[in-house]
Amino acid sequence: MRRLYQTNKRGPFLLCLLSAMLLLLFIGKAAQPQGGGEEVDLELVLAVDVSASVDDFEANLQRSGYIEALVAPEVVAEIKKGHLGRIAVIYIEYAGASYQRVVVDWQVIDSPESARAFVGALAGKPIGRAPATSISAAIDFAVQEIERNNLRAPRAVIDISGDGPNSDGRPVQAARDEAILHGVVINGLPILSSRPSPEGFGPSIGVTRHYRRSVIGGPGSFLLEVNEFENFAPALKQKLIREIKDVGRLTS
Repeated sequence: MRRLYQTNKRGPFLLCLLSAMLLLLFIGKAAQPQGGGEEVDLELVLAVDVSASVDDFEANLQRSGYIEALVAPEVVAEIKKGHLGRIAVIYIEYAGASYQRVVVDWQVIDSPESARAFVGALAGKPIGRAPATSISAAIDFAVQEIERNNLRAPRAVIDISGDGPNSDGRPVQAARDEAILHGVVINGLPILSSRPSPEGFGPSIGVTRHYRRSVIGGPGSFLLEVNEFENFAPALKQKLIREIKDVGRLTS
């Protein structure tokens, strides 16, 4: 009886110890710079929805919004205020579980010239199109892109924009939780659109709630709602500045 009593008493202690070890592992993992090469303040994945619910007009507004925001003087100024004064950015498009595409691969932005070079490459690429919406596959793909690059940063962020919930692939919560365990933060830019989609879908309803509950995650994560695609560029600019400021605070 004494041996059995001792074993049961030790059980809760070991469980608490294991929980503490896992917490320390997560904190250490999140704090470690991502990658192993050039150092930057932030690794930023721009994941952009090109699913069937986004028509050509909306897709072009979305693309031009990224082009406008990335070269905005106030965005470049925030980049320069960082500890190193440079970030790395990759632009991907996503739709269903089988469609994730790198449009512009990792490039370092540290000046107005390098920002213009990035958007110049982006402007020269066609906009993709594919059915369904798999935010989970976009997150998984983005994490792979962060892990494969030759960069080091104190923080990695996946910036997801879109006008609909996860409708294809595995549950988005599972992808989000795995990304967080890799030390990645996920921010959201849900778009509320009153325009009917080319596939006959009605106005986007509940997308902000879906992003808040199931998509964003990690230390300091946030979302910024966009009311109509026409307002995408100023909202994106505000979001980028906030993300870059977060990096400046963490690295100062």
